Amino acid sequence: MVGAGAAAGWLSQVGTGWFVTMIIQLVLVFPLLHGLARRAGIETVLVAGLACTLACVRFQLVLMAALAGVGPAAGRAQDFFNYFVFSPRLLAHVAFGMWLAPKVDRLGGTAAALSTAAFAACVAGAEGGFGADLAPYAAALVPLPLTVLLLAAWRLLPRMPGVTPALEWLGQSSYGVYLGQLLTHNAFVFALGLGLYRRLDLWLYTAALLAGGVFFVWLGESLRRLARGGIALPSPAR
Repeated sequence: MVGAGAAAGWLSQVGTGWFVTMIIQLVLVFPLLHGLARRAGIETVLVAGLACTLACVRFQLVLMAALAGVGPAAGRAQDFFNYFVFSPRLLAHVAFGMWLAPKVDRLGGTAAALSTAAFAACVAGAEGGFGADLAPYAAALVPLPLTVLLLAAWRLLPRMPGVTPALEWLGQSSYGVYLGQLLTHNAFVFALGLGLYRRLDLWLYTAALLAGGVFFVWLGESLRRLARGGIALPSPAR
C-alpha cells in the first residue's frame, strides 16, 4: 500500500517528500485558479485563497478528524500528515503569488516599508502578541509579507559580483535544490536512522543538505547538456 501510495504522489514515507505531494496537488488545481482569475479577476482569487487558508486554520482539528484514515496508512502521525499535505490550506499563498507576480518589477521602497510592518505584525501575532486565539492565523500569513519584503529588498540592494548571480541561480533552481536535499536527507536517514538530528550538528547538517541539493541540480544540468541533440532530459531545476 505504501509503495502504491508513493507512486501516486503520497510520499509520507520519503522524508521531506510531503512537499512533492503538495506540489502535485497544486499543479492540478493551478489551471482552475487561472481560469477563475480570467473570469472573476485575480483579486477574487486572492480573497478566496485567503478565506480558504484561514478557514483551514479555524477548522484544523475538524479537518484532521475528517481526513483520518486517508492514504496508505492511518494513525495519529499519519492524520497530521494528511492535513499537512491538504493543499487548500496553502491557497492563500498560491493566490498571493499569482496576484504579486505581475507587480514584482514595480516593488520599491514603499513596498519594502509596508511589507516590513506587515511582517513584523504577523510575527508578533504568531508569537501571541495579539492573543493566543489569533496566533495560528497570524502564523499562516507570515510568508506573504515576507515574500514581498525579500523581493523588494532584492530590487533595492546593489548587485554584488559573485554573490548576486549565485543567489539568483539558487532562486531559479530552488525546486531542483529542494529535490536534491530530499535525496540527501534520505541518504542520511538510511545511514544514521531517524536520530540523525540528535547525532549531527544542525548547522553542519544544513550545509550538507545545501551541498547535496546543489550537486543534484548540477548533475541534472550536466546530463541535459550531454543529451543535447538526442533525447532531452528534464532539468531537476524546472
